[in-house]
Amino acid sequence: MKISSFEVVLIITTIMEINPWFQVVEMFRSKSTGSVSWLTFVSISVIGTLWLVYAIQINNWPLIVGNIIKLISSLAVLIAYLHYYKKQKDIS
Repeated sequence: MKISSFEVVLIITTIMEINPWFQVVEMFRSKSTGSVSWLTFVSISVIGTLWLVYAIQINNWPLIVGNIIKLISSLAVLIAYLHYYKKQKDIS
Protein backbone atom coordinates (compact mmCIF):
# COMPACT_ATOMS: atom_id res chain seq x y z
CA MET A 1 0.00 0.00 0.00
CA LYS A 2 1.42 3.37 -1.02
CA ILE A 3 0.94 6.25 1.39
CA SER A 4 0.57 9.73 -0.06
CA SER A 5 2.51 12.68 1.31
CA PHE A 6 -0.74 14.12 2.65
CA GLU A 7 -1.36 10.91 4.62
CA VAL A 8 2.18 11.08 6.01
CA VAL A 9 1.49 14.62 7.25
CA LEU A 10 -1.75 13.44 8.85
CA ILE A 11 0.01 10.54 10.57
CA ILE A 12 2.79 12.79 11.89
CA THR A 13 0.36 15.41 13.21
CA THR A 14 -1.72 12.74 14.93
CA ILE A 15 1.40 11.38 16.61
CA MET A 16 2.33 14.92 17.67
CA GLU A 17 -0.98 15.16 19.52
CA ILE A 18 0.59 13.05 22.27
CA ASN A 19 3.07 15.84 23.06
CA PRO A 20 1.14 16.92 26.18
CA TRP A 21 2.33 13.65 27.71
CA PHE A 22 5.80 15.20 27.86
CA GLN A 23 4.32 17.90 30.08
CA VAL A 24 2.74 15.27 32.32
CA VAL A 25 6.06 13.43 32.65
CA GLU A 26 7.81 16.68 33.54
CA MET A 27 5.20 17.50 36.19
CA PHE A 28 5.62 14.06 37.78
CA ARG A 29 9.40 14.44 37.73
CA SER A 30 9.50 17.95 39.16
CA LYS A 31 6.32 17.63 41.23
CA SER A 32 5.58 21.20 40.19
CA THR A 33 3.01 22.93 38.01
CA GLY A 34 4.87 26.21 37.68
CA SER A 35 5.60 25.89 33.97
CA VAL A 36 2.11 24.76 32.95
CA SER A 37 -0.58 26.99 31.50
CA TRP A 38 -3.77 25.26 32.62
CA LEU A 39 -5.85 27.61 30.45
CA THR A 40 -4.08 26.29 27.35
CA PHE A 41 -5.00 22.71 28.18
CA VAL A 42 -8.58 23.65 29.07
CA SER A 43 -8.94 25.31 25.68
CA ILE A 44 -7.34 22.29 23.94
CA SER A 45 -9.85 20.05 25.74
CA VAL A 46 -12.83 22.19 24.75
CA ILE A 47 -11.71 22.47 21.13
CA GLY A 48 -10.94 18.74 21.02
CA THR A 49 -14.41 17.96 22.38
CA LEU A 50 -16.08 20.14 19.75
CA TRP A 51 -14.04 18.52 16.97
CA LEU A 52 -14.82 15.06 18.36
CA VAL A 53 -18.55 15.79 18.34
CA TYR A 54 -18.27 17.02 14.76
CA ALA A 55 -16.21 13.99 13.71
CA ILE A 56 -18.79 11.65 15.21
CA GLN A 57 -21.58 13.49 13.41
CA ILE A 58 -19.88 13.09 10.04
CA ASN A 59 -18.58 9.61 10.93
CA ASN A 60 -14.96 10.44 10.12
CA TRP A 61 -12.76 7.88 11.89
CA PRO A 62 -9.39 9.62 11.43
CA LEU A 63 -10.83 12.74 13.07
CA ILE A 64 -12.47 10.69 15.80
CA VAL A 65 -9.25 8.85 16.69
CA GLY A 66 -7.09 11.98 16.49
CA ASN A 67 -9.40 13.95 18.75
CA ILE A 68 -9.72 11.13 21.25
CA ILE A 69 -5.91 11.10 21.47
CA LYS A 70 -5.93 14.89 21.88
CA LEU A 71 -8.57 14.75 24.63
CA ILE A 72 -6.85 12.01 26.60
CA SER A 73 -3.54 13.87 26.39
CA SER A 74 -4.90 17.26 27.42
CA LEU A 75 -7.03 15.78 30.21
CA ALA A 76 -4.00 13.93 31.55
CA VAL A 77 -2.16 17.25 31.83
CA LEU A 78 -5.12 18.85 33.60
CA ILE A 79 -5.43 15.96 36.06
CA ALA A 80 -1.71 16.06 36.84
CA TYR A 81 -1.90 19.86 37.15
CA LEU A 82 -4.76 19.66 39.65
CA HIS A 83 -2.99 16.91 41.58
CA TYR A 84 0.26 18.85 42.02
CA TYR A 85 -1.35 22.28 42.32
CA LYS A 86 -3.39 21.03 45.29
CA LYS A 87 -0.27 19.61 46.91
CA GLN A 88 1.57 22.90 46.38
CA LYS A 89 -1.33 24.83 47.96
CA ASP A 90 -1.37 22.46 50.95
CA ILE A 91 2.36 23.01 51.52
CA SER A 92 2.07 26.82 51.32
